[in-house]
Amino acid sequence: MTIRFEKLAAAFLAAASALANMPAYSQPIGVTSATAGEPLGKPPTEQERVLRVGIDLQAGELVTTGIEDRAHLLFLDGTALTVGPQARLTLDRFVYDNDRRLGALGLTAARGTFRLVGGRISKTVPITVDTPSGTIGIRGGIMLFKVEPTETVATFLFGYEMTMTNRGRTQTVTAPGWQVSTVAGQSPMAPVLA
Repeated sequence: MTIRFEKLAAAFLAAASALANMPAYSQPIGVTSATAGEPLGKPPTEQERVLRVGIDLQAGELVTTGIEDRAHLLFLDGTALTVGPQARLTLDRFVYDNDRRLGALGLTAARGTFRLVGGRISKTVPITVDTPSGTIGIRGGIMLFKVEPTETVATFLFGYEMTMTNRGRTQTVTAPGWQVSTVAGQSPMAPVLA
């Protein structure tokens, strides 16, 4: 009986250790600060729910909007993201040390129109947005971006810089009012005045 108890205790300790080392998806990374319609959020380990004002956001959460929906998301570092109608976005990664004001924020946008205002994280490292046709980076600034299945268009409104990368090539914009577009499978086009 003692041997079975010891095996059971060892199994319990191994399971507890494994759970302690799992990613903490339930930690809030931000909050829904405004909505129109009924935008939806699906955390990695929970049921899908309507994102009402005050609902916490989690890393790994999938956000979707219908034709009449909009959502404004506010992250713990002060980054603000407005999600337009008929959008699909995953909040891939958010790490933030408030004391040092350092961290990382990564998103994946499958479709939709968005406005991103960078918070404290973007002052030191770019916030990245992966799309089906490239990766956008924004440092210390504001951008608008529209994502379709085969094309992404990003417009730089304010800040230090915005980049668009695809197929190993990068276009950089530092002047407000300029935009870069990219089509799936092709390098980003040269910046143009929006």
